[in-house]
Amino acid sequence: MKRALILLLACLGCQPPVTFDPACVDDAGAPLESSMNVPGTNTWPTNVRVIDDGDTCSNAEHGATASDLADRTTYVRDGVPGKAASLAVKVPLAPAENASARFEFSAAYWRQLDVTTAGRLIFPVPTTVKGKITSVTARIHGHIGGVGHAGLPATKPKLLLWRIDPALTLTVVASATDAPANLAAYETAHNLSITGLSAAIVAGQEYFIQFEGETGANSSALDLTLSSIEVTIEP
Repeated sequence: MKRALILLLACLGCQPPVTFDPACVDDAGAPLESSMNVPGTNTWPTNVRVIDDGDTCSNAEHGATASDLADRTTYVRDGVPGKAASLAVKVPLAPAENASARFEFSAAYWRQLDVTTAGRLIFPVPTTVKGKITSVTARIHGHIGGVGHAGLPATKPKLLLWRIDPALTLTVVASATDAPANLAAYETAHNLSITGLSAAIVAGQEYFIQFEGETGANSSALDLTLSSIEVTIEP
């Protein structure tokens, strides 16, 4: 045992000392930057440049590789719904409910057939994995196909954003009632919007949009239409 230990120590003494360079330096001996701030752009480089044998070791070469990787990362991130700066999501006009059958789908829009009551259409919102809903916009028209209005309807169209949690608790997040300046503005295409929202998208929760039609004095059947609903989602 003693002899083996002596041989081991002798062998170790034959080895050159191992040294570690504490700094990463370039070919000229100057230290490379300890940190780089490389912003990514929404592009997809065909190839990622990698330093190989014989290449110059420099900040520029390291930065080129980091830039390619940052660009690819940003490209992938911005392709994920709700991860870009802003994402406009079109809500399919396929309602989960058409209360009292007050509306019918005609051509490319929903039209209110009966104004005895406002009725309602409820649309599920196709949300993303993360982010928050910041606005809801419905495109409506007060006079398509009917006889028109004698004046603004007493009860005007209304838009609501609902949330339902895993316990099936329903919450009205926000709502907005159409407020046209006059009858002429109502009887042309215009937006009915809910803005200023910060409705977080959380796993297990679902969002729904409720659209209510017109009713009461001056309401007119076959005039009011809903042609689109758009939801804005931000990170």
